[in-house]
Amino acid sequence: MSHEHLGAAAKQESNDGLVKQHSKRNALVNQITPLSLVPISSANAMLVLSSKLRFSFDPQERDCYFPLPEFILVTGTVSLSIIVLGVIVRHILNWIMQNKVVTTPQERLIKCLRVLGKTLSVVQVCLLFSGTLLLFSHVPYVVMEQKAGESRSDYYCDYQLVMFSGVLLGMSWILILLAAICYVFVKYCSCCKTNADDNKTS
Repeated sequence: MSHEHLGAAAKQESNDGLVKQHSKRNALVNQITPLSLVPISSANAMLVLSSKLRFSFDPQERDCYFPLPEFILVTGTVSLSIIVLGVIVRHILNWIMQNKVVTTPQERLIKCLRVLGKTLSVVQVCLLFSGTLLLFSHVPYVVMEQKAGESRSDYYCDYQLVMFSGVLLGMSWILILLAAICYVFVKYCSCCKTNADDNKTS
């Protein structure tokens, strides 16, 4: 075998090793990186909006008579934390995979990051579910207009806050529904394809 063939074979083997390592890293990143149902732009908007709201135990001093501002603040914080954690996880995994050997402390760190990411994702889903119940159970009673010279209604809630929350929650559940439909469709089609291939083989 000539030197050119040996060099080409070694280069191909090296490329295959890099491809396998890259695929393994991507699979590990996808397993550990937490999934955020709220985009980063929406999370930032939630924090900006909540920073302009008034929080008080006195209903007359609040911008909403039920705890919708608190929901916006907590959900925005959790959503942004998930996104930041995803970036940190990618950097940590890139650093770990450079050595090609995962030590025991690094393996424990990966497990902790996986648990933390899944916990934050579950907390986010619970917040979206509770926020939906909170908002739509109070919408029939909400007063979003305040006439000049009149005292604030006991059921007053800021118009921008209600509309933003409604659009955000509605969009989130629509995307979750579409994702579930796509998952079932892909899962069902893959099963049908596997059965069809088995029938052809037999």
